[in-house]
Amino acid sequence: MRSYLRVESYTLGGASAVEAIVAQAASTMSDPADLINVAIEHLVKQRFALPAFSTLDRLVSKVRHQVHQHLYAQITQALLPADIGRLEALLGVQKGRTAFSRIKVTPRGASLQHIRQWSDRLAWLESILATRPHVSSIAKTKVQQFAAEAIALDIIDMRRIQSVPRRWALLVCLLHQAQVQTRDQLVEMFLRRMRHIVTLAKEKLTDLQEQHRELEEHMLAVFAEVIHHAIHTPEDNASLGQGVRDILKNDGGAEALRERYEQVSAYHHQNYRPLMWSIYRPYRAAIFRLSRLLRFRSATQNASLLDALEFIQSYQNTQRDYLPYTISLDFASGRWQALIK
Repeated sequence: MRSYLRVESYTLGGASAVEAIVAQAASTMSDPADLINVAIEHLVKQRFALPAFSTLDRLVSKVRHQVHQHLYAQITQALLPADIGRLEALLGVQKGRTAFSRIKVTPRGASLQHIRQWSDRLAWLESILATRPHVSSIAKTKVQQFAAEAIALDIIDMRRIQSVPRRWALLVCLLHQAQVQTRDQLVEMFLRRMRHIVTLAKEKLTDLQEQHRELEEHMLAVFAEVIHHAIHTPEDNASLGQGVRDILKNDGGAEALRERYEQVSAYHHQNYRPLMWSIYRPYRAAIFRLSRLLRFRSATQNASLLDALEFIQSYQNTQRDYLPYTISLDFASGRWQALIK
């Protein structure tokens, strides 16, 4: 027996329900085609007859416009007059250039020079406006969409936007996205730079090990000579002691041999960490500045690493050899602790 679905007319109540569904989707989606698909899916699910495509297109356009107007108002409602002044100043021309176009241009590379440029950029962007409170309740996809829309517009198009809330909202989202991307880029630069420092330190350790291999062989030869002398003078301790002294004297003396041993021992256990300092030093000031620009949070309740960061920041310009041992170093490996202490 064949069954039939009862299909109701779209005009009998489907319109208001579809508007509500589309409005909800428009708060996160941007493409009108996606919103039309949402409307069709809802109508099919509720067994409504599908209207003409032009009807759905008009409905989606109207709802999308209304949702965007609401989002513009939501983003800009807490802006202070001083905030608005700084946003409008982004569209002003200074020395033949606008800050609006400057936001769109990003520095290059991860060299020391470019890390400083990116740090300067983040400090400048955050000095314009703290954007997070204004977009915290807006879907990330919409913030990205509004920022992309601002990037696609030139300065003349931005000035021609008649809706003031829309112009301000686009600028806030552009500024927020630029802050997020700059911060992410700086974190990536920092991680890449530290990985590079570790790699160079390991390579330097390998080179030093090659250089000290001959020294190690010499030390072993001296030790073998001492063993040989001990075997051949088993009963006479005085002769054994004098013979060992003579062997050591012939190879430069005990003090010289001890210095050579310390050189060999320092790089004998694959410990590259002491070698990082000379490679890190040129980046020290830039990385300290970066540590203050970025906001760090602990992924656990253990804040010992953040306490250590705050500790070294407070002593950044201290010249003394020793610092008070007032922080926990439990987060560091044994070798790191040995180096620090």
